[in-house]
Amino acid sequence: MTAAELDELEAIANAATPGPWMLVTSRVGPASPHHAPKEDYAVMSNSGPVVAFGLHSQRADPCFIAAAREAVPKLIAQVRDLGKQRSSLCRCFGDPTCDICRDFGDKDDE
Repeated sequence: MTAAELDELEAIANAATPGPWMLVTSRVGPASPHHAPKEDYAVMSNSGPVVAFGLHSQRADPCFIAAAREAVPKLIAQVRDLGKQRSSLCRCFGDPTCDICRDFGDKDDE
């Protein structure tokens, strides 16, 4: 992931409703002997709803969205930290004769 991609993702995360976000499930319709009740899902923040999903949503989608609100900023920070660590390990960054540079290459060019 390039530095520009990280910057763009960070800007998107910073513009989003502050977290934490949580999944809220509500049952819709009565249960019967032949059918389970349907479920609606919503992703909520402390300040109110963030996004709602209808009856045909998979539970995994809103779960991922809620978890990503906290995970994405942490992942961005970790990627940046690892890039700094890698740079500090090898001052000749980019030299094809260096074992570290040859093995890992410059990921910002991908």
